Amino acid sequence: MNLSVAISEAQTSNVPALLRWLRTAAAYWVEADEEGTLYVAVFDDWPKSAECVLRLLSEVEDLHNVRIALDGQPIADQTTFYQELFASFLSSLSGEECCREGKRAPTTSSLKIN
Repeated sequence: MNLSVAISEAQTSNVPALLRWLRTAAAYWVEADEEGTLYVAVFDDWPKSAECVLRLLSEVEDLHNVRIALDGQPIADQTTFYQELFASFLSSLSGEECCREGKRAPTTSSLKIN
């Protein structure tokens, strides 16, 4: 399963840190046009790469315009995605089940895609 993340340069103030986390992806590239620079990362080992994705997203100032897709399909409810991703990461740090429901990193079964 692959997860792609596209982030506009305007949404980050720490481009070097963002680039460091982009490099953890299986593939990444930078696109530039008249609207600005866009950083794209593809993680082909989702959900194993959840920590890297979380750290990449932590460099973004405004998550509203980040584009995330799972196996090429845009995630419709990004708020739920971020909540489950963060909860999964906290769970991995504590070694306990995430939330009361025992959630782990978001998968296709827990995410609504367009």
